[in-house]
Amino acid sequence: MFKFDFDIEDADDEVVIPQTAAQASAAGSCSNAAAQTSRAPPQPSHSISLADLIKTLPASFSYTPLAHPCGAERAPLLRRDLFDARFQLAQDGHDAEDEVESPDAESTPKAAASEEPKEGAEYVDADTDLVPGTYEGGLKSWEGGLDLVEVLAANVAGEAQGDQDEDKQIANWVRGARVLEVGCGTGLPSAYLLRALLSTPATADQKRTTLHLQDYNLPVLSLVTLPNLVLAALRALPADVLAQATTTDVEVIQEINDDDEDADEYADEAEDKFGDDDEEKGARERRTRGEVDGFDGRRAGTLDLTPELLAAFTKVLEERGVDLQFTYGDWSGMATTLADEVPYSLVLTAETIYAEESQRALLDVLQTSARYTAPLKETARAPASLEASLDSLSVRDDWARQPLSAETPEPVVLVAAKVLYFGVGGGLDSFLAQVAAEKQGWSVRVRDWVKGVGRAVVRVGWQA
Repeated sequence: MFKFDFDIEDADDEVVIPQTAAQASAAGSCSNAAAQTSRAPPQPSHSISLADLIKTLPASFSYTPLAHPCGAERAPLLRRDLFDARFQLAQDGHDAEDEVESPDAESTPKAAASEEPKEGAEYVDADTDLVPGTYEGGLKSWEGGLDLVEVLAANVAGEAQGDQDEDKQIANWVRGARVLEVGCGTGLPSAYLLRALLSTPATADQKRTTLHLQDYNLPVLSLVTLPNLVLAALRALPADVLAQATTTDVEVIQEINDDDEDADEYADEAEDKFGDDDEEKGARERRTRGEVDGFDGRRAGTLDLTPELLAAFTKVLEERGVDLQFTYGDWSGMATTLADEVPYSLVLTAETIYAEESQRALLDVLQTSARYTAPLKETARAPASLEASLDSLSVRDDWARQPLSAETPEPVVLVAAKVLYFGVGGGLDSFLAQVAAEKQGWSVRVRDWVKGVGRAVVRVGWQA
């Protein structure tokens, strides 16, 4: 039996890939795209509007906070519970493609809709991380997504003094840019950026910000991606709306993984701070921990998706100048579509290179979405020590110094991955070899984690 050695989920949520499935994945499937060894004819890729995707949401869902990867003193990220998404599938046979008429419906094979109930059933019944060619692991939160959050926070807002200052620095860096997250799954990096954007108002003359999220499976966008974006917006919503829509549990923040001692001690430390007699200081500490106007973002809870809450969500997006776009389907089709669109300033992808056969299609998407005109001008980052996986980077990389909306920005493509995916076939070295093989491709390691199974975040690019 093969299992990805990722510790993001609770033990009960760990799932495995039988060796036969791993072999099938290496032979004929990929993460978020059908596997292909050459540029085969593009496979379908579709867009769905925010309004249509909202229609697929459940009446309510449970969520749990994840410790901020840069330390327990920063506000945690909220994420829909995996077991809750699975329960929804098991309970009502979730069929997003039948419930929502995609704008591309005429070009979508009719068989796809009839197959969807079977696909949803496989998500629940198959005790695997992947169902090759059907489900590509998007419901789970993999380590790479949190690694991207850590790199963004440490590089862009590494010197932030508290939660509000961090949000401001991130928002100033990304506002007005076009951002694409490829193979988004739970979409935690985009949720992190959205939370910052919604925390600060946009100026009247500022360009709108686009967050574009893509996953192979439409149900993944409905079950976890959009719910996590809604959770990211909660601190920006009116207090009366939150009071009617949120129910918090007595549970405190869960650890990111078994080695996170900061997260393990987070609850006691936060409770000590919360009890400070100084009212102003206490309020500041509550904001840092994620508690705003009575909403305690450090506790697990249940969110009711009331009409008032969803209306407030779409309203704050408009007020802050943020556009959410969603795409599902094959990478090859997406690359074709992107060729006619405005390039992106920031492209993020995590845990998407595990099958070598899929890397060609992924590279096409990355090259097309971010078009470079100059070679890299910065130096590589040294590997992190065994104990430094949660430490802030001491020096900001060049790409984090200039706002992404600058007149002549150099596109930033960040890839988070395992050094080697045992039993599946892919890994960082083989991927970077393909990057370097064409268009004067280059790569630089932004951050390395050498404890356990090696991981890294690398920046890649090509000359025009």
